[in-house]
This record gives sequence, structure tokens and C-alpha cells, in this order.
Amino acid sequence: MGRLKKRTAPGEIPLALFFLQYFGYLLVAVVLIGLGLLLAFSLLLAGDVVYPADYAQTQASLAYEPLSTAAEITPAMIPELCRYAVFGPDGSLVGGNLASGDAAHAWAAVQGQPGGGHFYKVIPRASGYCVLQYNLVPEYKSPLLRQYLPNPQNLLFVL
Repeated sequence: MGRLKKRTAPGEIPLALFFLQYFGYLLVAVVLIGLGLLLAFSLLLAGDVVYPADYAQTQASLAYEPLSTAAEITPAMIPELCRYAVFGPDGSLVGGNLASGDAAHAWAAVQGQPGGGHFYKVIPRASGYCVLQYNLVPEYKSPLLRQYLPNPQNLLFVL
């Protein structure tokens, strides 16, 4: 005897085809959501709501010359999105707004061994060093949004 084929009633589809259709719709939905999030992020960048990821790095490079020649470094001289530490020639922390653990990583950056998951711009000065710490992630231009929301990259990933 041969194999019997089960006939489906009109309007019914086989179970395998049902699952194939379901995963096809799911794939299309995921791709559309991904494209929508990419479009939203592009609009945020174009609409001057978000700084690009390399904004802090660019600002740190622009601040190199003024900070290296300044007699005294004040918080007003530090670029937006950067944190800083001022060290004496012997490595003693003179000032800044870095926590003690981050200050240790900043001093390691002066010695050529950066760490701590951040990026550093070491600025040699006549009286020691100034180290700018920053991250390479997009950030909101509004300080209020930066305070209460995760950075746009992580927020879009969660969404």
C-alpha cells in the first residue's frame, strides 16, 4: 500500500505553510521596525537634537591649544560632554571633576596606558597635565535629556 495524502478542505492551508507565512510576516515587521528606528535616529541628527558620536572628541581636539597655554584651567574652559582632571608633574591630582577611580585611569592615560572604558585627550602643560575624558557615543544636546534618558544609541536599541 502507498502513502495516503491528507486532503485539505477549501480555505485551509497546511500547518507548515502557516508557520512559513508567520515567520515571513515577522521578518518583514522586524525589518520595517529597524528601518523606522534608523530613520528616527537620522532625523534626530538632522534636526539638531542629538550630537554625533565624535562631537566630544572633536571638541577635545579644539580645546587642546587653549588648555595647554592657559595659566589656570577653569570648568568653563572644558568642552561640553567632557570631564577633566588636572595633574601636577608628579601625578598628584590638582583639580577636575573626575571621580577618584576615573582620575587614576586618566593618569594611566598620561603614562600611555589608558583604561576604564573611556577615551582620553592628554594635554601637556608647563605645570603638569590636563586630561579630558569623553565617550564616543551620540548624546542629546539638551542637558535635561542627557540627565534623564539613556543616550540615543542605547535608547533606540532598547526600543
